[in-house]
Amino acid sequence: MKKIIKEFCAEFIAAFMLIVIGCGTAMATGAAVEESCGYVCVALAFGLAIFAIAYSVGNISGGHANPAVSLGVLINGGITPIQFVYYVVAQVLGAMAGSAVLVGIYDGFSCDDMTFSYATNAPADVMNPSLFIIIVECVATFIFVMTVLGATSKKHPHGEAGLAIAGCLAGIHLVTISLTGAAINPARFLGPALTTSLMGVGDAMTYAPAYIFGPLLGGLLAGVIYRLLESDDEKAEKKEEEKEEKTDEVKIGTVEEIEKDSEEEKESDGEMTKSLFESEFGEEKSEEAEEEKTEE
Repeated sequence: MKKIIKEFCAEFIAAFMLIVIGCGTAMATGAAVEESCGYVCVALAFGLAIFAIAYSVGNISGGHANPAVSLGVLINGGITPIQFVYYVVAQVLGAMAGSAVLVGIYDGFSCDDMTFSYATNAPADVMNPSLFIIIVECVATFIFVMTVLGATSKKHPHGEAGLAIAGCLAGIHLVTISLTGAAINPARFLGPALTTSLMGVGDAMTYAPAYIFGPLLGGLLAGVIYRLLESDDEKAEKKEEEKEEKTDEVKIGTVEEIEKDSEEEKESDGEMTKSLFESEFGEEKSEEAEEEKTEE
């Protein structure tokens, strides 16, 4: 029970940090394409948030802060289905808490929100926006989750996993901010969207199904594909282990045979020595007996 509470709290904090740092930067600087400084700053902020999460609560729960990442890790056996459920709940609640703090700061102190929407996600002005969101978010999340799984692999450990993951997320934001607002994370979308909906502000939940399904599909594909890629290594490793076991068995068998042969040789040598001893001393004893008989 203590483990569940610790991991729940860790994922809650991770999502909270992601929203406060990432969405907070967006609200402070704006993320319009024409405002390159704000655009780049937001991308870097989300990357730096992941970097901070990795080295703060990453050792407790993995610091996923993202249901799509948790899904990929689940498929690869990193967490159990029960863990996945309470991870997702913690992530959504943490994101909502982070968004509520930002709303309280900006509304409470009359700060200018440069996103004019509390950093909620919205698609570009395109035809069929729901399909557009699903495709963009699926591709972006697939790349991100593949990076997470590869960087944190126990079979091929990397020294700076947090830096690789942070860099990947920042890069993905540079590509997708102008397209979908760069959710790449159902919890990141739901945090501000649910908070503003409860406030009765805006219509951020309009595309909720697309923003939830797209990243989860990307995480699912990344999890399955990465597992298939690593499965070849597992088969090769098993074959190598089997070969090593067979080699060890052969070595053990050879050693046993050598020891057996040496023991047999020792026994045969002992028997030969015994027979020679008996033959030599036996003859002497028989001669002595004959001499005794003659003397009598």
